[in-house]
Amino acid sequence: MIITQNKDNAGIVLTFDDGPNPEHTPELLAVLDDLGVTAYFFVVGKAVKERPELAKAMHDAGHVLCNHSFTHPKLTTLSPDERRAELEQCSEAIAGITGEAPQWFRPPYFDTNDEVQALVDELGMHCVNCSIRSKDTTADIDTHGVEANLRETKNRDGIILCHEWSKPSRDALARVIPEWKAEMGRLSLP
Repeated sequence: MIITQNKDNAGIVLTFDDGPNPEHTPELLAVLDDLGVTAYFFVVGKAVKERPELAKAMHDAGHVLCNHSFTHPKLTTLSPDERRAELEQCSEAIAGITGEAPQWFRPPYFDTNDEVQALVDELGMHCVNCSIRSKDTTADIDTHGVEANLRETKNRDGIILCHEWSKPSRDALARVIPEWKAEMGRLSLP
């Protein structure tokens, strides 16, 4: 099963893909701290291994580290053994920081099939998609564009997808989250 939305009336879940990144992670963590919210970080295992201090800072700030594969490949193009290594190595990197295996997985590029899903299930994780896309990977998007994409949604139990390296997302969330908190009274993790 692929989770695309938070539980009814549970609030919005913030998710960030592709970190940790020494240039962007500290700034994003500061923004989230200022806003008083936590997020799910779908991290790349290789980056966790290379920058354990950043992954530890995420975890220590109350954020959840989630599996986004070890090297960020298209998983459906890999052999079963390569796929397994991608997920297991990322989970091991995360467990080295948090002391426990991750529960949540997001396939890079949302590239999945029945074999990937069966492996995710076997490894005891839940596959997470999103219901609200910031569209922050678009080449010409700016803060106002991301803000419009986030405000466009009527879904208040959504899972938001942003990318850790996106300054437009950081800036837009700094404006939109206070509005959502005032409207809903909270943002929530599932």
